[in-house]
Amino acid sequence: MRENRDVAGRRKQPPVVPSTARGRITRQRLVEAAILAIGEKGIAETRVAEITRRVGCGYGTFYKYFSSKIDLVRQVMTEVYDEIHRESFPPISDQATPEELVRVGITSMVEVIDKHRNILLALERAVGLDSDLLALRDKLLHRDVEELERRIHLFERAGYGLGLDPFAVSLALNSMVEEMSRRWLFYEDRISEEVFIDTIVGIFMAIFREK
Repeated sequence: MRENRDVAGRRKQPPVVPSTARGRITRQRLVEAAILAIGEKGIAETRVAEITRRVGCGYGTFYKYFSSKIDLVRQVMTEVYDEIHRESFPPISDQATPEELVRVGITSMVEVIDKHRNILLALERAVGLDSDLLALRDKLLHRDVEELERRIHLFERAGYGLGLDPFAVSLALNSMVEEMSRRWLFYEDRISEEVFIDTIVGIFMAIFREK
């Protein structure tokens, strides 16, 4: 009973940002353990005890860095979507054509989605039940719109595009990719990776054709 009271008391303390390398490593290990556990069991079935067991720490350490399980889930979502964002937009090279950049980005994006398939499915179900998670996902996805808009400006200056509003084009393309990716998660058996990639690249290049 004493242990339960202590844990409850710790939960009331606001989480802290690690100030030491050891603290940052521990916090990151908790996130990585949560990614594995949620991918295996789903969010509802994953318990804090399971996460701390994988890391080899106690409840006190968990609640030092996270106020609740859902707080940790938000961090998990952020890290997974950060990885998708990084891989979707490879560095721009003067030697690479728009089609090469798009194909590399889409291929890398698909690899990350496949890697995190289970946890993305779990997060997809969770956003329908938690408005804060939905708002966070929308915020994370908006970065893709901003980055593609920036690249469209560069493509147009290089002589590619239809002369349409870059933000509107970026919003349309990102909405398409987001919805196709979501459906692909559920219907992988209907569309192969190769078909998925070729379809998106083909649509992109119908817009980014040379003027």
